[in-house]
Amino acid sequence: MKRPRKRRTQTLAEKGQLAALYPWQSVLDSVFTFKPSKDVSVEITEQDGKWAMTANIGGKHYSGERPTLEEAYKACANLLFKHAKGYWLRMDARAVTAPWKETLPEVENVR
Repeated sequence: MKRPRKRRTQTLAEKGQLAALYPWQSVLDSVFTFKPSKDVSVEITEQDGKWAMTANIGGKHYSGERPTLEEAYKACANLLFKHAKGYWLRMDARAVTAPWKETLPEVENVR
């Protein structure tokens, strides 16, 4: 009887070859940037009590404004999901989600 075949992600993880995460950067908790490549850059900045968002993805410029950091981040994440899914999949958002992390549900590791 043949052994079951391992999934590709399992074998890469065992070899330590998983793709790197692209982190969000924080400057004084009022500016958050995500620049995984020269073609993709996103910035969220606090201005007059609102959060302004600008994104350049694949040569296109997007901008907007939201009342809270959480809403601004979610809008940017949705934009990345639509237009740059490869970077969205490997996004490390701990820096930008830290201000509201206590409201996020706990997830248990299930093996």
